[in-house]
Amino acid sequence: ICKNIVELHQGTIEVKSTVSKGTTVSFALPLYSPQALFKELITDSLKEAVQSDSSFSIVVFGIQHAAALVRKIGKDKVASVIGTLELLVRNIVRRSKDAALRYRGAILAILPDTSTEGARAVADRINSAFDEYSAQMELAVAIRLSWKIVNFPADADTVETLFEKIGG
Repeated sequence: ICKNIVELHQGTIEVKSTVSKGTTVSFALPLYSPQALFKELITDSLKEAVQSDSSFSIVVFGIQHAAALVRKIGKDKVASVIGTLELLVRNIVRRSKDAALRYRGAILAILPDTSTEGARAVADRINSAFDEYSAQMELAVAIRLSWKIVNFPADADTVETLFEKIGG
């Protein structure tokens, strides 16, 4: 079992045993960057969409005029808002293959087996939940989301094109 898990993650495992001295098990796993993990997730999702002849959508969320907001309310408050947005996305995208993650300052909702229309419905739910959250905050400035949908195969048909479209 351990060997399979290590190899699944492109790692190596070594077992040395000496009679009357015991056994040593050593393993190494590659060090991944968030970008590498993200690319692997997208690549795997794209392959699955091709094999099953289905669509695959990514909703890219951001805070409108984030740089101006930092000047008005401060970096810590904007970071808190982005953290809340990430939690909202995680709570709303709840199918087993769906994922939510931060990537280059944006929050992404990864939605396998989802058409552009389905992704728009998810984005609308997240936008509504964020509007409710921001209305409860006592800030002197309104905070609005920006978002866009990138769909395979409608908007992009390769991993590289998907990355270009989401800003990666």
